[in-house]
Amino acid sequence: MFGNLAEVWSTLLNLPISAFISALIGGFISYFALYQSDKRSSNERQRRIRRAIISEIDSLQVKQMHIISQLLETGEDDLGVLMSTVKNLMVPDELEERVSDEQIREAFEIDQTKKKSLTEVGRQANEIYYGTPVYDSNADKLGELEPEQINAVIQFYRVLEQVKNVMGKAIEAAEKEFEQDSDNLEFSYDYYISQLQNLTEELAERKKTVLQELNADEFIEIEDTYKANRTDTEQD
Repeated sequence: MFGNLAEVWSTLLNLPISAFISALIGGFISYFALYQSDKRSSNERQRRIRRAIISEIDSLQVKQMHIISQLLETGEDDLGVLMSTVKNLMVPDELEERVSDEQIREAFEIDQTKKKSLTEVGRQANEIYYGTPVYDSNADKLGELEPEQINAVIQFYRVLEQVKNVMGKAIEAAEKEFEQDSDNLEFSYDYYISQLQNLTEELAERKKTVLQELNADEFIEIEDTYKANRTDTEQD
């Protein structure tokens, strides 16, 4: 055993030191060059995926979804706002105390106006594009992103899918509740409208969060908010 070790040590000592060091340095340089090349390729793949997802998220009409959720109110409080507007614009001050709300409601077709408004809201909802081809085709490549980015992206698209599922049900519930005025529909209406409003608000918040996590300001301008404000929900 000791004889074999001595022979190995003797062989190593007989190797030219310069050749050994050159081989060692050459191997390290080759490894480092390969590592740097793989890293650049990985960074480029990450950048392409990140930019594609940012473009898709930025194009999604999240604020419009939130606006629609706010316009689906059909209760007396919402009609009261419409009534007040009509009174202020159409009824002379000297007649205001002499006409009842019911007369105003009938004369100016308040209910029909609100129904037309719901129809318009439904049309706007149908025009929103909910497609997510970039995410669908790159879901298996999300591992290229940082862990925080992956989580933010998945959470955004999860809520978006919920909004897509609830939007149609909320519009249908609002139309039925308004047209039939049935207590049996009250739960369905309140449930879907409330759910849609909560989800679209959450989606707006998550849109800003995911764009920040993806460092989207490298490519686009991140808005202060993606929620609807009061003026956004006013219709002509």
